[in-house]
Amino acid sequence: MAVAAGAGEPLTGHRWSKAWAALGLLAVVRVVTSTYTGWAALEALQWAGMVLIAMLSAEIFRSPRWRTALAVAMVIGMGGQHLIDVSLLLLGEFSGFAPQQTLLGMGYDNVRFLNHVQSVAWPLLAIVATGSAGSTLLRRGAFACMVLLAAVAWASGARATTLAWLASMALTAAWAGPAGRRVVRQCLLAGACAVPIFWLVWVATPHLLDLPVGTDLVTRLNEPTGRSARHELLVSAWSQWREHMWWGIGPMHLAAQAQVHANHPHNIYLQLFVEWGAPIAMLLLGLLLAGCVARWRRWLAAGGTSTDLAAAGALMAVVSGSVDAAFSGNAVMPVSQIWLATAWGIWMGSTPAPSDRSASPWIGRSLAVLVLLGFAAMGPVVSRQWSELDRLLKSALSDQAATRLQPRFWSHGRIVPGGATSTP
Repeated sequence: MAVAAGAGEPLTGHRWSKAWAALGLLAVVRVVTSTYTGWAALEALQWAGMVLIAMLSAEIFRSPRWRTALAVAMVIGMGGQHLIDVSLLLLGEFSGFAPQQTLLGMGYDNVRFLNHVQSVAWPLLAIVATGSAGSTLLRRGAFACMVLLAAVAWASGARATTLAWLASMALTAAWAGPAGRRVVRQCLLAGACAVPIFWLVWVATPHLLDLPVGTDLVTRLNEPTGRSARHELLVSAWSQWREHMWWGIGPMHLAAQAQVHANHPHNIYLQLFVEWGAPIAMLLLGLLLAGCVARWRRWLAAGGTSTDLAAAGALMAVVSGSVDAAFSGNAVMPVSQIWLATAWGIWMGSTPAPSDRSASPWIGRSLAVLVLLGFAAMGPVVSRQWSELDRLLKSALSDQAATRLQPRFWSHGRIVPGGATSTP
């Protein structure tokens, strides 16, 4: 309870600490009463890790020196990723290889995982490209990165990402004042510049070289439910929630079921209700929304809308990631989880802290000690799987009932009742 209260206070303030404590107590009880307690505990610790990343990002972003370092890291990382993708694609075209969206996302198992990152990275890069801080080279590099990022996203057929960008731009332009509209204008300009890049690389060049057009965008727009049985996953999760409405089936327990395509419904909100139950899911989402609204009101009262580009861009990133989470698995994949937590941290670090924050020092210390002990316990728990990793990986690949690796994001097979992966 102390951990939950201490973690929630930076977002909502001291007056909500009892609600956070109640959430923590319910979560612990739900984990302990789960069929596979070890996997449920690891799922809970994974969420705790995202909270720690958000808190760390908030502290980093409050320092001008570290804020610049974070901007440089984003530009180099995202710019390098997309420059390599486009360059290799062009080299392949001139060598006679038809461009394919499956070749995008160098270093990612699935190009959709790159799309998850793009949903959050694009608005954050807009902060750098629009702001006056940093060098001219950094701002121009951020803008160029945004252009390449948008072109690659559209070439890969990133439907949820595009929808998330549009929704977040509309909300930011409407609610974030002049600063928000500046960030949105920068995004619109980058998107407009990405169109000719997209046409040149994925349409014109393949046409001139007598190669098939290399974009999957039109096909995916005409195929709203996707090729991964998205509708079936949602229907299955919904029916399970109706059967286990109040207490859920258990954290990570969707991974205990053999699914051909995925063991999450591609909707984090439905996933929370199914696995954790309605009271915990509603309390968590309600507290997050209350914290965002409270910080947004304090930000408006402080007059930050006219100049604070960081808060406006971070708001857009949080909204974009939240919209994407309703249509994809961005909240269950490790890389995009880090980006989501970072976006929330930047939002907290660039907006006024709750004015009623008066947490006792022991709460913060208890939070740090207990969470560190939890993560220290993860080492021996997870290391027990290492000696069997190769065998379990081959077993998962040969399992016709689970063509994707389970559970969720661990690579040694789904939770099998009575099997090697039934307990961590």
